[in-house]
Amino acid sequence: MAKKCVLCGGEAEFFIKNSSEYYCEECASMQFGDLSYLQKVEDNAKKLKKFLKEKKPPQYDEEIFIDEDE
Repeated sequence: MAKKCVLCGGEAEFFIKNSSEYYCEECASMQFGDLSYLQKVEDNAKKLKKFLKEKKPPQYDEEIFIDEDE
C-alpha cells in the first residue's frame, strides 16, 4: 500500500521518524529544505521485509490432529 503525501496527496517518498506524516520529494524539499533529516519510505519497507523474512514460523515436533468426533 503506497503512502500519500500529507500536503499534495502524491506518492510519498519520505517520512518523519516516529510520525505518520509522509511527503513526496517536492513537498518535503519545500517544507524542510534538507532531505537528509527525513527517512525514505523505501528504506523502511526494506527493513520490514527483512524482519518478516527472518522470522520463522513455529516448529512442531509432532503433528497436530483434530478429533472430529468432539
